[in-house]
Amino acid sequence: MRNFVVLHELDEIKKILGEEKYKECMNAAINKHTFNKELEVYWDYRDIDVFSDTIARKMADLELFETSKNNFETNKEKLIDTIYENMNYETGIDYVENEIRKSFNELAEKTLGDEVSVDASWDWFVDALYNEFDCTQNDGIKEHAESAEVMINLMIQYKDEANSDYSNIDAMNSLLTGYSHGYHCATICDGEMTEDDKYRFENNALSWLIYQQGYTMEDLVSGKDSKFLNSVRQEMSNMTNYMNELTVLLEVDAMDVLQMMSSDCHNVKLSKDLNSIGIFNRWDGGGSVLEIELEKDVILSPDMISHIQFEGAKKQFEYNVDEVYGLVGSCWAKDCMTFTDESAMKDFTIDYEMVKEELKKQGEIRMMEEIEATSPELDDQIRSAEDLKGNDSVESIVKEEMER
Repeated sequence: MRNFVVLHELDEIKKILGEEKYKECMNAAINKHTFNKELEVYWDYRDIDVFSDTIARKMADLELFETSKNNFETNKEKLIDTIYENMNYETGIDYVENEIRKSFNELAEKTLGDEVSVDASWDWFVDALYNEFDCTQNDGIKEHAESAEVMINLMIQYKDEANSDYSNIDAMNSLLTGYSHGYHCATICDGEMTEDDKYRFENNALSWLIYQQGYTMEDLVSGKDSKFLNSVRQEMSNMTNYMNELTVLLEVDAMDVLQMMSSDCHNVKLSKDLNSIGIFNRWDGGGSVLEIELEKDVILSPDMISHIQFEGAKKQFEYNVDEVYGLVGSCWAKDCMTFTDESAMKDFTIDYEMVKEELKKQGEIRMMEEIEATSPELDDQIRSAEDLKGNDSVESIVKEEMER
């Protein structure tokens, strides 16, 4: 009975083959699967789409409070390492390495004859590829990471907004309209404003945006007509939750997002041509219509970025915008974000007495409009009263209608 030998150790295989045959088999296997000894992974458009989703998921795993401590290059290195660690075997460079190893095994077996089986040990074989035969890698990971685009929801905060669980926009809405999802339902016309009331007004991104766009709180409540102010009023009237963040939908280069998440980030410039910006609640899954219409570009300092959501990367305990709204892809604006050295507006001052006066004036106007809207009915009642009881009844009807 003939002995059947299985060879694993590369040194042993080399010894039995001999130096010349060993190199011949290795070079033949390398040349079959590489060009100029460069191991390359080939991607088609479907792979790239999948890879963009992978990038989004891996970037979502990078917490903003952690990445903001590191510079861009450090974060980029960590991201690439994370992708390598989680690459599918079939799509990674190790697939090419194994194809070369299998070809080498077959060539060595043909040289040694039928009584020998060659199964070169993985670690020794890969080490020989790069250190003995000078192979190089081009797996496309870094290249595709640098060119991948991701859809993000950029959440904006102003000053201490997070300390109030992002409830200040709802509180401001309550103080202006009396309608709220969680704050006390009393307007600032009902009494003196407390320090907490003022804190709510002065520490939310929507207030900041109103002043950044060149308007004031008085303009908002006065009914002043403008594309921006009308859209803000619509956004506030359609809010559905207590906790809200000013949110921008963007489609951007993955590396630009990573730059935003890093310690060496410059100010961020958002184009006035954004498709979707508005109020969103990622904790409960709601918000408003996301249809604020800007009139000026928006400059954000890095500390105003409270959170970055990646569409396609579901995180525990929060909802993504698309998960709630089911929007078309064009809602995430392309080419609308750049980095800039322009300064972001930091402070603004609210004239609360003027806001009160405007609210009272608007309240009186609304009351007169309501009376005018019911005037046909009122005229009929007055004519009937004159016919039946005389002019004394006319005064009482008008008084009752005014009180109503």
